[in-house]
Amino acid sequence: MRRRSGGLAVALAWVSLGEALAQPAPARQDLDLGGVALTMVRVPRGTFTQGSDPTVRGRGEDEGPRAVEVTRDFYVGEAPVSRGQFARFADTTGYRTEAEVGTSGGSGLEGGRLVQRAGFSWRSPGFAQSDEHPVVLVTATDAERFLAWASGVTGRRLRLPTEAEWELACRGGGEAPDARDPAPSPAPSRDGTTPARSGTANGLGLYGLLGQVHQWTADIYGPYGPSGARDPWTLSPPPGEPARRVLRGASFLREGRHWRCAARSRNTPGTRNADNGFRVAMGVDAPAPVPVPLPLPVPNLDPPQPTLAPDEAPDHGADSALLCVVLPALALALAALALLAAVLLRRGTAVPLYDRSGRRSGMVRVRSVGDGLWVRGDAGLHGTPLRITWTAAGRTAESDVVYEHSSRGQFVYTGLAKPAVQRVVHGDRPLVMVPGPGRTPRRQHHGPHASHSNVHSHTDTHSSHMDVHAHTHYDPPAY
Repeated sequence: MRRRSGGLAVALAWVSLGEALAQPAPARQDLDLGGVALTMVRVPRGTFTQGSDPTVRGRGEDEGPRAVEVTRDFYVGEAPVSRGQFARFADTTGYRTEAEVGTSGGSGLEGGRLVQRAGFSWRSPGFAQSDEHPVVLVTATDAERFLAWASGVTGRRLRLPTEAEWELACRGGGEAPDARDPAPSPAPSRDGTTPARSGTANGLGLYGLLGQVHQWTADIYGPYGPSGARDPWTLSPPPGEPARRVLRGASFLREGRHWRCAARSRNTPGTRNADNGFRVAMGVDAPAPVPVPLPLPVPNLDPPQPTLAPDEAPDHGADSALLCVVLPALALALAALALLAAVLLRRGTAVPLYDRSGRRSGMVRVRSVGDGLWVRGDAGLHGTPLRITWTAAGRTAESDVVYEHSSRGQFVYTGLAKPAVQRVVHGDRPLVMVPGPGRTPRRQHHGPHASHSNVHSHTDTHSSHMDVHAHTHYDPPAY
């Protein structure tokens, strides 16, 4: 009888566990950023028309429309990342944004327009902010470093939303026509941001979608591909164009005709404007990364050069002629050794490259620098997603990047000193050129991105239409 009771108890326990696992993800989750809350709202998967109808006033030529299916539920931040949330990251880690480190500063608000000058940063954007306002003057890299830190703190893999995810969330998770997208309430002014949760939320309970700040997404800008896309995520620009990131959510500096869920903006990833911010996303079932130990090391952006210990005082009885010969020779030998070491360090360590099926497909070179890694492969890897497994401080973690080929390779921020790479895996599908009318599909690898200028200005231009587009259809990023 006891055995039967015990067996029944085990069976009931398994049933209860199965029911618990079958429960849908909660509509809201509060993540703890070390004493500061980050509220996430679930967006149900679905099919919708991305873009706008040609009759919509103020639409851009790059707005489609096209049918898009998002195949999995996901979470997005209830509001754009706030100044208070970003301050917790910066104060905990000692991180300095690109506007704070760069000599050119950032583009702050002055006289109702963006003006670039040293001294403008997220701490001083040119207008008054509280901790409840959206953080501004952050680059795409600044946003991704915040996400790497927040992922370690919360135990969830946080990332930027894809462009399609952002638009689906903006429409309230449904097929709301773009012409009837709700305007921000209260209407923003050209004097700066308002608290991130001010105004009226949309149907999902999301704030600050329109009229607050442009929000970085995970996509590289390009014309939309064909209709019927599933989980689209653009990884590479059209041929001959620089790599620019898509931003969504018309900022407080834009006119009301731009306050639409379908409106698109783009800028180089290093742009540091007083109306640029970002919003957090994460998958419902995204694997949790290994927590990053706190506090994170302060990024050493200007490492001191190594110095040699001073030589001992020479013997006063030594032959001065001998010293004149030996010392220059010693100096030349040391210089040659230093040059050889620099060359070897620049080349890095060869690491096998695997595809998603586990087959070895090549080699990449990796070198550890400060709080990250330089990964260098051949030009054929350009635009390919890489998943890099690395260890540091006795812990193992993963970083996902889209490889951007250059003479130096791709920098991968880890947040920990002296990371060592264990494994590099690349996506199992190459970039495919989607042909225009009368063209034949062909595979294409793009060359290196154009270098970015040190001047970061507010961009609101639209590219001319192109009939050949670079698109991929990987699952949404999980970095």
